[in-house]
Amino acid sequence: MSFAERRVIKMKIEKVLIIEDSTTKYMDIYKYLKKKGIPVIEHTRNAEDALVSVESFQDNKPYDLIISDMHFNYFGEDNREAGERTMALFHEKGYDISTIFCSSQNWKIPGAIGNIFYNPRRDWEFEADKLFDELRIDNEK
Repeated sequence: MSFAERRVIKMKIEKVLIIEDSTTKYMDIYKYLKKKGIPVIEHTRNAEDALVSVESFQDNKPYDLIISDMHFNYFGEDNREAGERTMALFHEKGYDISTIFCSSQNWKIPGAIGNIFYNPRRDWEFEADKLFDELRIDNEK
């Protein structure tokens, strides 16, 4: 096997949208992504603001990645499945944005590229590192 055949192709992430209504959890995720070398990180707290943020871009791929909670406000309604519903809404509108769910419930959502079980009392970053490695996301120099 040649060197070229063994080379691992790495994916760079330039822009991430975090959909999270908890400030503490948002800050944990933000700090984690900054350590990973992701330069642009934006934040919304609900589905309405997330949609406005996604639609504000001129191209069809405004973000390389979305990291979303599952339970937040979905168009005026507190909804335990808001993350999944928001992802489905983006797909309906033609936005094909890879999504990772980061939730205090260990959800396995079809269509998501991954799930991180978030609990500030456990090493959720280890699980995130493992997922980033599996997805070959590498922004570190």
